[in-house]
Amino acid sequence: MIRNRIIEPTSPESAAPSAVVPPGRPEDNGNGHDRRLFQASEFGAFAPLRARGLSSNIAPDWHHGGKCMKARWLGWVAAAAVLVSCNSGDPPPFDRVWAESLSRVRTDTFRADPGDAASVVQRSHLRDEYGRYVHFHGVNLSGSNKFPPTEKFPNLGDKVSYVGKPFPADEADKHFAQLRRLGFNSVRFLINWEALQPDGPDKFDEDYLDYVDEMVARAAAYGIYVLIDMHQDLFSRHLTVLFNKHPKDADGNEYPQGSLESQLFSLVPPYDNWVRGDGAPRWVVQTCLPEKQMDSPAWGIPRLLYNLGPEAMLGVYGLFDALMPSGDEGPTEPPWLNPFLEAVKKQVDALPKAFRPYTVRQSNDFLPFTFWGINGALSVDLQRCFACFFAGDKVTPGYKVGGMSVKDFLQDQYAKSFVKVAERVKKHRNVIGYDIINEPIGAYITYAAVALYFQTGLEESVKTLLTDLLGSTLGGYLHDLLTGLRILPPDTKPETKTEWGFDGVDAMAVVGLNYGFDATYLQPLYERVGTAIREVDPEAVIWFEPAMGLNVLLGEGSQWQINMTRPLALCPSDQPDCKREPLPAVFAPHWYPDIYPFIGLNQPPRAFAPDEWKYRDFGKDIGKFVDKATFSLGNVPIVFGEFGTYFNYGGIDASIDSGYSISTQILDAYYRTFESMGLSRMQWCFSPENSYEDGEGWNSEDFSVVDPDLKPRSWQAWVRPYARTTSGALLATRFYSPAHPYDLDKGIPIPRREFILEMDSKETDAPTEVFVPDLQYPQGFYVWISDGLCFFDAARQILLWYPSDDSPEAVHTLRILPPRPEADLYDWDYFFRGETVLDKAGGAP
Repeated sequence: MIRNRIIEPTSPESAAPSAVVPPGRPEDNGNGHDRRLFQASEFGAFAPLRARGLSSNIAPDWHHGGKCMKARWLGWVAAAAVLVSCNSGDPPPFDRVWAESLSRVRTDTFRADPGDAASVVQRSHLRDEYGRYVHFHGVNLSGSNKFPPTEKFPNLGDKVSYVGKPFPADEADKHFAQLRRLGFNSVRFLINWEALQPDGPDKFDEDYLDYVDEMVARAAAYGIYVLIDMHQDLFSRHLTVLFNKHPKDADGNEYPQGSLESQLFSLVPPYDNWVRGDGAPRWVVQTCLPEKQMDSPAWGIPRLLYNLGPEAMLGVYGLFDALMPSGDEGPTEPPWLNPFLEAVKKQVDALPKAFRPYTVRQSNDFLPFTFWGINGALSVDLQRCFACFFAGDKVTPGYKVGGMSVKDFLQDQYAKSFVKVAERVKKHRNVIGYDIINEPIGAYITYAAVALYFQTGLEESVKTLLTDLLGSTLGGYLHDLLTGLRILPPDTKPETKTEWGFDGVDAMAVVGLNYGFDATYLQPLYERVGTAIREVDPEAVIWFEPAMGLNVLLGEGSQWQINMTRPLALCPSDQPDCKREPLPAVFAPHWYPDIYPFIGLNQPPRAFAPDEWKYRDFGKDIGKFVDKATFSLGNVPIVFGEFGTYFNYGGIDASIDSGYSISTQILDAYYRTFESMGLSRMQWCFSPENSYEDGEGWNSEDFSVVDPDLKPRSWQAWVRPYARTTSGALLATRFYSPAHPYDLDKGIPIPRREFILEMDSKETDAPTEVFVPDLQYPQGFYVWISDGLCFFDAARQILLWYPSDDSPEAVHTLRILPPRPEADLYDWDYFFRGETVLDKAGGAP
């Protein structure tokens, strides 16, 4: 079939920027512009942002915890001189302004009482070296970094190297140029523990560290900030399960995806796909699961099939039948049951004799759920690994490695890995921080159930635990899953306990992991690793997020939840009683709506009707994270580190034929919410490896904002004008994208592609930078400003705005509109189209 294509404008990257036609100095209208321009009667409601923190009209006494060197300070002064040099009305030197625009960012604090060290107040902003407020419109780079180029299905690879992820070094300029052209000013650059220490403790891949260093430098050349993200999902790619994505019946016909037959036959060969985690290297998994035989040929075969007979198979069939939306009341033996069991027998018989039948030691308990995150709730092996890393000293107190608890051993190696990265990249001005761990698991219900079963010998104790934690309905449902999927051990004999790796496990300590995980176990990791990073990079900002705990199942505020507080720096070993200071930190939560495939194996993508998303408001859900940053975390800045959507709703062909309409509506709803709250954000994801068949190549996720031909998808929603930096605190911003749902008002033109920016009185003479994309304004754009001067760097699509009103009570406003065939536009200050500039004295174009 012919797939839709989106043609981008010609790349400006190779062209040297020319001087913009001098617009002349417009009348200094700091107090003279008619601010009725911004009244609601002209273009609809215009609500100011809900302010978080304090706003100041004077430069406060800044504190960012770093060490300022005189040479660096002089460099800032020189750069600032360039940034503010256009007060005469002449255009600034765009190349140099661009080169000096990036800087290390800092959190924003001031002393309410200059003489009182205890009066430091945290503001919810990030600032650059010139005193500007920095706003991030970023993307995760990339979803394909979760596995190395050295693996080839079904072999995980003996020699592991992540060099070349997310793209080879010789392709970096091409991809960073496209990211800049599409408007992203920041990337959350995915690394992982395995990439840094693939071969063992205290062994680091220097080639990969060189590669990361080079990628950060190349990003800086394109004006792109970099957040270093130590990524993981489901702990490690060495926790993996194989499945058959295209099972067929005896006549060679493929079962319909999502049917009962497709789900069950996906468990038997021929295997052509897998579900796995990412993050930790194999030696870490082996440390946490020491009884496992990870070299077994059965590793990755679904453990559900172990010793599966007709009676057990009928129970599994009944479970999957119940999960179907129109499932029957009870299972009856289907005609394909015996052929299925015969296929299982052939699979086991094909294993080497020593592994027939394979045991729990020779595989792991992952299941190939299409929504892979279900393994986080059901896999005992996964939860054992996370418990080992976060709380091994409590859960397995007798387990020592290298003379220390297994927890301290692993966290020490983890911190060393991150420090190695910080040592390499700290010299780059575009490094905005270090994201300590991605989406850690904070719920250990299944692990607790098995541990309690071994301790009491009573299966009833398992059900009691589950209903006590989750309530009767959800707890009973999970109990049925654990028994139906054969996740619980067959008995509690001592030899079974040993085989399952539960010798020395403190069952009550495992139960306790579910209570207050963030405050008790996650916050100490942030403090440990954050302190280690700042010892080598004193300007580092630590980014952190909450765990995926019981609040995901039970909602915020459950009795099991204790919120973490703002992480504190650890005391030096020679000063154990020091006063612990807060780490410069950013709260970076993730949020996705209900877009995932239904629970089950080999499920098709979800399908939605357009009206299901057109009028969605995510404000209530996202606002919960804002409240947490304000009230639990000391008003730290908040940047959403992940959000996004699939691009294959209804199947990839249907999605392409619709112009990715559902994805566009979901993304536009996201961005409307972020703008209304003044929130920075980083979308998931940009992947040059995307394919129509397997998405980003990891668990068949298809989230990339570019397709296999690197053409942007749903760009109407996310390629949008925004302020990269503002010289005053942001009060309001809004863009009416082509995907925006409009309520028509008689006599008022639809405000398509209207952009509004309002900010408080300026605190620096450095310019406000606004990205104005050619894709949204191919015919140019008009600009209205309350005061000051504007210049347009056409090569980089950056509008530089120098407000002139210095009064403390000033409110600065900027408005952008494209030419409108249906309406005359008056009283504009500038018109820009490429390198052509007209000011208000120049007449209509």
